[in-house]
Amino acid sequence: MNRKRKREPLEEKHTRKKTRRVTTNDLENSPIAGADQGSSSADMQVDVAPDGPPAILAHLTLGINQVTKRLEVLVRTRRGGIDKNASSPPAIRIILVCRADVNPPMLIDHLPHLVAAYNSTKPPDSILLVQLPQGAEFTLSKVMGIRRVAVMAVNSDAPELSNILSLVTSVPVLTASWLAAAVSVAEIKSATPIIPTHIKQLRTTAPKDMKVAKEQRAAGRVAAKERKKDKSKAVAK
Repeated sequence: MNRKRKREPLEEKHTRKKTRRVTTNDLENSPIAGADQGSSSADMQVDVAPDGPPAILAHLTLGINQVTKRLEVLVRTRRGGIDKNASSPPAIRIILVCRADVNPPMLIDHLPHLVAAYNSTKPPDSILLVQLPQGAEFTLSKVMGIRRVAVMAVNSDAPELSNILSLVTSVPVLTASWLAAAVSVAEIKSATPIIPTHIKQLRTTAPKDMKVAKEQRAAGRVAAKERKKDKSKAVAK
């Protein structure tokens, strides 16, 4: 039994010597490979991973504070508070809010008012405020690779925006009628030329020299004390 066990490795050794390793050069030089090389290379498709992050990330704004700042800038720009010729980021088209996941909800209560204020200025494209179901924040944060994503804004020039808009066709546009009326009146006033005010004279009760006024008040207090003493002496007599 021991001899048989010793021969087994020798037989395996002989078989290894007889077997010949097939290399890539052999496959390339073989007639079969040469005949099918053109067709196989033409039919082969390789999926190449894209370099860098997705393009849409450059068109997103994440976080309650960042979205709030952008909305405030957009409202001021539409109302003429900021020079329209100055370079500004593109407008926001959609705002996704994870209201069910925000605690307390008052952290995002100001967003509908800002969106309504912007839409009341009659922009080319209104902002849609979309409320997401519970658990959406966890899904968004997992995709983005950050801890919290309570609010996300999508720019109007984002790629594949039409696909996103097709999913939120039933979302109403928030507006404020009283703000729209105020904006229209402001536009009419701004279109009417107004003569600037020129102040020629100014009357005030404030003293010109504060130091002299302070000394006069101090002297008046001393005189009042002296008069009070004189009255008390007169009564005592």
